[in-house]
Amino acid sequence: MVNSNRIKDLCHILNFNHWYVVDRSGRGGGLALLWKDTFDITITQANPNYINVNVKDRNNIHWRLTGFYGYPERRKRKDSWDLLRHLASLSNLPWCIIGDFNDLLSSNDKKDWHHLFANFLLSNGVAGKSDHSPITLKLQANLSNPLHKYFRFENIWLEDPDIEPVNTRRQKNHISTLYDSEGKKHSTPIELGNLVSSYFQNLFNTLPGEIHPITDTLDCKISQLDNDQLIKPLSKDEIRTALFQMHKDKAPGPDDFNPGFYKRFWEVCGEDILSSCNSWLEAGVLPPHINDVVIALIPKCPNPSNMKELRPIALCNVIYKILSKALANRLKPLLHKCVSVEQAAFVQDRLITDNVLVANEAIHYLRCNNKKTKHEAALKIDISKAFDRLSWNYLRCIMERLGFCNKWVSWMMMCITSVHFQVLLNGNRVGSIVPGRGLRQGDPISPYLFILGMEGLSSLIHKAKLLGNLQGIQIIRGAPKLHHLMFADGEKSRSKSKSIYKNVECHYCHKIGHIQKNYFLWKKKNKGKKGK
Repeated sequence: MVNSNRIKDLCHILNFNHWYVVDRSGRGGGLALLWKDTFDITITQANPNYINVNVKDRNNIHWRLTGFYGYPERRKRKDSWDLLRHLASLSNLPWCIIGDFNDLLSSNDKKDWHHLFANFLLSNGVAGKSDHSPITLKLQANLSNPLHKYFRFENIWLEDPDIEPVNTRRQKNHISTLYDSEGKKHSTPIELGNLVSSYFQNLFNTLPGEIHPITDTLDCKISQLDNDQLIKPLSKDEIRTALFQMHKDKAPGPDDFNPGFYKRFWEVCGEDILSSCNSWLEAGVLPPHINDVVIALIPKCPNPSNMKELRPIALCNVIYKILSKALANRLKPLLHKCVSVEQAAFVQDRLITDNVLVANEAIHYLRCNNKKTKHEAALKIDISKAFDRLSWNYLRCIMERLGFCNKWVSWMMMCITSVHFQVLLNGNRVGSIVPGRGLRQGDPISPYLFILGMEGLSSLIHKAKLLGNLQGIQIIRGAPKLHHLMFADGEKSRSKSKSIYKNVECHYCHKIGHIQKNYFLWKKKNKGKKGK
């Protein structure tokens, strides 16, 4: 706890000449700033959250220093940033902020200071009896390596045969203009950044809705033995397998380390990765920034003009992907138990091409069968932004109804709810997005969680079949009746009742997304008004 008398004694011990103290208030520890005669310090503002001073150093350079302590409560973090914005407006001097922010948004917040004062070095002392450490700022650290190395072209790069395709691809992926939903044009970097940020913030906002009518149609499929295998501690072989299943040149996440780095130094860092992953699972909480994600925007077509023509791909930190992929490898062998036979995507020993062949046979049957006594049709559904709109509460209920234990469900929810997004726009990171729903295209566990979510739709169709509301179609005598086929986020349904399918669609798509494309194919003899 800080008080004036104790700081005075501490200054004499550490050979500091001057000090300034903000005494403790209530349960707060107080603040203290110590300095030597080599600096001319002027205290400008001080309160229990900060000490703000103007500095004139030995080189007669004027700058500003703030010792800052942010609110530790999560609900007050916005107040901390509002306070920092207020302090930023008080002076135009170069500004150094040290202390405990409790919520640093990005390392980019520090880059301008590094360019101006490359030899400054900030270090943390050893915490003694307190849970706080002293912070030391050295002005002439004589660093052997600068904090930022400026770009310099190397002629040896010209010998790489991929240099021209890389430049061409970069120009092709550059986004110069986008239009919003109202047709307004956005072309400046600030306008594009605001448009992209608001688009994803709206996309990932959660929506209220009723879940039970969907999940009540599901049965328990996972046994206690299955759950025991799912939640046992990860082994080193599982972690190594997860890492070496990744291509070494996969795009890195916000930490800028790709899988090749971890593969090269596996013998050095393997035990640490294993220990960290198991400790996170045991605690049920991921450390800050481990699940930070950069969204890369990949054009779906040449010269995209709106956000719907850009495919968002999540670039996750490799250390998180190792954990996620290890958990995904455990889940994969159990999917055949809880995923209906109509779903062919991402399930072991099932081929999505089988569903393609069956669908083609069904379409051929509808086109060629001339019997007038049957009114049959096929419906193709494509769900827009299905990954991005999947409800977290709905997914939790699906897993619980299928029999996954609470610990496994909490691990899955930890992976998908602790994420923080930034968007990579023309090489720059923009926005700060905390989602309320959706899965990430790029997270190894996402495809398997998504097809579990699609079980809600499949179960609704099966329920309608059991109630006699859907008849299905029989391609040849003796063959099983065909009601629907699933291709991850798409589905083809075949039956004799359009109204039942419409009811199922409306009920389900509130949870999983919106219908983007809806194709209806009638039998050749049933294309008149009476047939439809």
